[in-house]
Amino acid sequence: MKTKRKHIGICLQKENYNQTEIDTLVKPLEIFKRDGKVNTFYADELISQARCSHKYGVFDFGNIVREILPKVENHINPIDFSLRIQSGVQELKLFADKFEINNSVYQKMLVLSSSSNGASPLLMNIGLFRQVCSNGLMAGVGNNDFKIITKHFNNTIELNSRLLTERMDLVEETIFKQLEFINKMENEQVSYKKCIDNLMLKPNTDERKTLFQSIKKFGVNLLSSESDKLDLTLNEFQINALNNPVGLLRNEEGFEDVIIPKINAYNCYTEVFRFAYHFINERENRRISEILLN
Repeated sequence: MKTKRKHIGICLQKENYNQTEIDTLVKPLEIFKRDGKVNTFYADELISQARCSHKYGVFDFGNIVREILPKVENHINPIDFSLRIQSGVQELKLFADKFEINNSVYQKMLVLSSSSNGASPLLMNIGLFRQVCSNGLMAGVGNNDFKIITKHFNNTIELNSRLLTERMDLVEETIFKQLEFINKMENEQVSYKKCIDNLMLKPNTDERKTLFQSIKKFGVNLLSSESDKLDLTLNEFQINALNNPVGLLRNEEGFEDVIIPKINAYNCYTEVFRFAYHFINERENRRISEILLN
């Protein structure tokens, strides 16, 4: 898609939650397809116009928001919200209960985002998120959060729009599984060498080169992450292993394995992919979760 025209719509950060106010704010949003283009209006002003194929399906962001809010309230009791309707991007975040586990801050959240200019797929994510730095950046927890992610195709948008509302009853189960994951990660340890050995089990040579870079960053994060660096006394050989995992993988002299808390392994590895494309983040989250749970 090529965006033809952009204007500012609305952008609100961390307002007190009010369902009526959100209803009022999304009501002026109108998205429709005509003559091979997706038009996005807010308050009767064109804020985005993008070319699209005949397969493109319009996601009615405003109506879905109004439909799911009462159901969300039954599960996570929202306290604050943020809303963005700018150009062809629509995003709603609901922030609920916040609590601390072993010095890490977690919060129940819902994220619903979509686009009408090809910028991003339809995404809904609800469950526990962890605050990962002092500016409030949040990241999903484990591989158990409840997600729906799909491209804007006619044959998938309608189905996934229904799923958004039909599967809200899974929220409590999702959060329970995430808490189980956190407790397991907090109370168990793992060999650093075991982690990187399993992460490198990839047959594709080009992909292995990329993985070496990711694993090197993983080791650096274990040494220096602002929120998750190891609180351990390490000897010279262990520091060498974290800075240069290839030497440890090859069993070279001067490198020694480190037994680390699983929660640090999980957080420091996923931190490597925090700003990667969503599908990459999801894939690596799943891989490290499977290694640590086995």
